[in-house]
Formats: sequence, structure tokens, C-alpha cells
Amino acid sequence: MGLRWILAAACLLSSANHLNAQCWELLISEYVCGTGNNKAIEIYNPRRDSVYLGNYRLTRWENGNAIWSAPYSDTLSGWIGPNEVKVYVPDRRDTAATGEDTAVAKSLLLKADGFLSKNKNQNSALWFDGDDAICLERNFGGVFLAVDILGKIGQRPFISGSSEIAGWSDSFPFYTGKGTQYTRLHSLIRKPYITRGINQNPVYFNPSVEYTHWPVNTFDSLGTHHCDCNKFAAGLKALPAEPLQLYPVPAAESVWLNTPGNKALGGILQVVDSHGKTVLQCTISGFPYRLNVQHLSPGLYQIVWIRGNQKMLQSRLMKY
Repeated sequence: MGLRWILAAACLLSSANHLNAQCWELLISEYVCGTGNNKAIEIYNPRRDSVYLGNYRLTRWENGNAIWSAPYSDTLSGWIGPNEVKVYVPDRRDTAATGEDTAVAKSLLLKADGFLSKNKNQNSALWFDGDDAICLERNFGGVFLAVDILGKIGQRPFISGSSEIAGWSDSFPFYTGKGTQYTRLHSLIRKPYITRGINQNPVYFNPSVEYTHWPVNTFDSLGTHHCDCNKFAAGLKALPAEPLQLYPVPAAESVWLNTPGNKALGGILQVVDSHGKTVLQCTISGFPYRLNVQHLSPGLYQIVWIRGNQKMLQSRLMKY
């Protein structure tokens, strides 16, 4: 169909029946619109099998545009496992760069599984600023159809009565800056009961229906997601290695952590709750390490060890 084709072909005619099935198709689980290049899209796989990401792309519908153009899309690659997330951030890693190429914050780089939008003239899905709709699209026989839309394609939010851009908000008609703005300078987390994406361009987009909003430059919950499709939250991806050893489990007041092959290595320990929020973080010098968990509420947590820019090991902790 060429490089430019109308929205109806790209995002509206999602007529395949299985696109409407619960817990069947990938969805956008988190959206970060931070300062500078601190942007991120997290994609979640609610299925019980792995999905080939080469059939998917992310598209940014810039400034209310409703005509697809190649420079606004990034094609994905690799695989996403069952009940797993992938975090994508802009390919801005040069700490010496300035201006439009200023590096993404280190705390956000730690969360990245992949880097997109390296050249804004060729692919720029992650160059959003809160007033651009974002679409996760899947290739069906050479035609890309929407499987999830964040925002309303063809609409650009403005502050009512001015030319100042805004984000979609929680107050009708949701694009005039009334109420709380969600998509501009906020992080959004998909609510657990959302088990499928928005595959038809909405008449109105009220982000408060499906997302909770968090302050600007909040990155804590990236890398894990809780969805009612699965009993346990999607965990942070670990490198191939022995898991962290925990004792005792379940734990009430404290838990000992150990990993025989890495006793002398330090790093950062994070405790992440079932909603993907980091509730405890500390720096350690090595293992074994005694972690105080008495102030945590009863429930299931992920304990993650991060060293440098790598997520090293993780284990589940049941607190009672």
C-alpha cells in the first residue's frame, strides 16, 4: 500500500474475531511521558505462549495526524514470553550528547529491554510528548491492524481557548486540558482488570478508565505488570543464572538472601509488589544478605538484584 495509507486500513478495521478475545493479544501495559527523552512503552503478553514480536510495530500519530507515515513507526523484534513484559525506551544512550540527543536517565536505562527511535527521520514512535496517540499494531497478511490504542487517533489535545498543547485528561471531553492531564508529563499503568487492548479508535479517550497515573519521571513499575489474565504478576527478566536463594519462605520479619556464585558482588536490591511498584530498595555489598521485610504488607513480591545496568537475578517472596 506504499508508505502512506489511511487510518481506516491501519487501525480501524480490526475485524478479526480473535482480536476481541480476552487475554489473547498483546497490550500496552505502561506508558512513560517524562521530561526530555525519558519516554517508555511497556508491552505485556497475557497469553500462555510466546509471541513473535517481528509481526508488531509501534506507531506514533503525531499532533493529531490520521495518515500513517513510515517515519513514525518502529518495528519490533525478537520474542516475548508468556506473562512477560518488554520495556522500550528511546535509543539515547550517549551521556555526552546534548539537545535532542540527550541521554535517557540512567534509572530508566536500567529498565530497558530494547531501544527504538534511533533516527527521528526514519523511525520515531517514542518521540511522543503527551499529545500524540500511540498504537500497537500487528501485521495480518501484510496489513497492520491496531491491537491497542492509547489516545485518540486524529485528535490533538489543547488547553481550551489557547494554543498550548495538553494531554488527554479525566474530564469530558478529555482533550481540552480540563481535570487531571494523564498523557502529558505522567507515567500511566494499565489497571489489572484490563485484559485486552483498545483495537478501535475511540469516540472519546478517557485515560482514567483503564490507567492509573503517576508523577512525571516515575519509572519504578516498569519491568513488571499485574493483569487478571494471570495469577502472578509478570516478573522482571533475569539473566540465565541461579536464582536468588531465600530463607525462610514465607517470611514474617526478615529473609536471608544468598547466591553461591556471586558472594563477593554487590549491587542494588529491589522489592517489587504485585502491582509493579518498587516498595523497598537498598544497596548491598555482597551475599549472604539479611533483608528486613517486617514493614511490608502480607502478599507476593519480587526480589530483584541489579548490578550495573543489568538485571541479574530474581526470586519470588511470600510475606505473611
